[in-house]
Amino acid sequence: MQIEQAIRDLTTAIDNLSAALKSANGLPVASAPAVQHDEPVAPMPPAPRLEPAPVDQPVTEADLRAAAQKLLQAKRLPDILRINKDFGIRRITECPPDRYAALLDALNAALADASGS
Repeated sequence: MQIEQAIRDLTTAIDNLSAALKSANGLPVASAPAVQHDEPVAPMPPAPRLEPAPVDQPVTEADLRAAAQKLLQAKRLPDILRINKDFGIRRITECPPDRYAALLDALNAALADASGS
């Protein structure tokens, strides 16, 4: 019952503040209709538990292979060859691990282009 009273008090305070702001700005202040607060209020369900945000997983060679495979299935071998050339590699496996994320971004961009998105 304390929560309901607190909500009523807060609602009244907001209404009073709104009226005061309108009055201070020279706006007409309409009287708010009387609100009946005697009706029972159902208890609120417990708030859902929030799971921690997933931590970014490092890009793996398997991720690169999967993206390249999708490009091959889309018949975009020239894109793969161009990306490999841009990265100075002949095969995905030759890419240094510190450049995996950039290579995956390039492969995904080519895949998005192949999909028309």
